[in-house]
Amino acid sequence: MLEVGFSLVRQGKRAAEYFAMNFPTLLVLLIPFGIHFLEKRPNLRVFWWFLLLVFGVDFVFAFRYPVPDQFVFFTPCYVIVALLIGIGAAWIVQRFKNSAVGIGMAALAFLPVGAYLMAPIMLRSLRIDLGIKRDIPYRDTARYFIQPWKCGENSAQHFGEEALKTAGPDGLLYADTTIKNVLVFLRDVEGIEPGVTLTTGHDTIPKQPRIDRTPEDVEPFVAGGRAFICTNVDAYVPKWMRERWRLEPEGVIFRIVPR
Repeated sequence: MLEVGFSLVRQGKRAAEYFAMNFPTLLVLLIPFGIHFLEKRPNLRVFWWFLLLVFGVDFVFAFRYPVPDQFVFFTPCYVIVALLIGIGAAWIVQRFKNSAVGIGMAALAFLPVGAYLMAPIMLRSLRIDLGIKRDIPYRDTARYFIQPWKCGENSAQHFGEEALKTAGPDGLLYADTTIKNVLVFLRDVEGIEPGVTLTTGHDTIPKQPRIDRTPEDVEPFVAGGRAFICTNVDAYVPKWMRERWRLEPEGVIFRIVPR
């Protein structure tokens, strides 16, 4: 974890984006008030230095960790920022001891809800690219990645069920780790198309039937016309698969066929 060969500008831009996504309103201006409250109380000074140390260590680690889900590793930092905002808001309400200030602070607390509601609409209208490598069928990408709440968000289930039914009753469904977990749950827990073969890999391990992600294991399914893959995006398709076979759209997935 001591990697130093990364782009300072790129990582700085991404870190700024992650914090902006988590704190999209001017409520961040309350952070100095939260810090002031903690620093001015001797009995809380150790707690403040502890927060500062946790924030610093985690930020340095997450900042130089160039992985697709990098935003996750800033979570302790997000929690501390949110805590400072809350303390700052409480300090202002307590200092002024005015019911109007309290009502105003409560109203400000709901500002992010409006920001998250409007953000996907604005992103689409302005055609701003989120930098996502692929759009998965049935998923509203902007809404999925910007809005924290996922009420009624069933795109993964919708896609997984259709993908399994297309590959059924006894085909192979090749999937990368992100999509595979959904397929394992739907097949092994929900019992949808139990005869479809899935691939092994990281995270969840599917029950039988399953194969390793090797050309030798995939070959018999391709020869029998029963091999499918969940995406045709280069980043998620093995190089050896591109070299040996080609992909044809079929429903929401792709059939792997001989060249």
